[in-house]
Amino acid sequence: MAGVPIPWTNHAKYLGVSFDRYLTFNKHVKNTLVKARRCKNMLNPILNSRSPVPLKTKIQIYLMYIRPLLTYAAEAWGPCISLSNWKLIDSVQTSCIRTSAGLMKFVSNQNVRDSARLKTLREVVTENSKRLFNRNTLSNHSHIKELGRDEAETTIKTTPKIRPFDWSHT
Repeated sequence: MAGVPIPWTNHAKYLGVSFDRYLTFNKHVKNTLVKARRCKNMLNPILNSRSPVPLKTKIQIYLMYIRPLLTYAAEAWGPCISLSNWKLIDSVQTSCIRTSAGLMKFVSNQNVRDSARLKTLREVVTENSKRLFNRNTLSNHSHIKELGRDEAETTIKTTPKIRPFDWSHT
């Protein structure tokens, strides 16, 4: 810009989302986990099992303060991250519920989520993404209607193969 070269970097942060060269979002996941764990630690006097706050209220506090940190802009980065990163993100949710309910480590993560009536964060993000893209199709603006549509769907038309109705006679 203005004759000054822009230095190359492996990571860039835009609107709170850390992008890397290959769009793996590993740095973003690490940053998100640090933020969520710090928030959990600050709320520990309220969320721990010895707190007089009811469990339902503790779960609501998690949903209000910690989950938004974990799912911020997840519609953009969610499809790109690895399964191991999803497990790391889910571990924060499980840790919050275990701490709040006083559950031991031998209780399975599925049972922990079921007891709190929560879904995995990947399921939550998938549902939110579907809702977002369904809302986009109702927009009056054509550029918004096209968001999230697969280019292959819109440009390539394939003819169906003709097959016999009953496969047992072939």
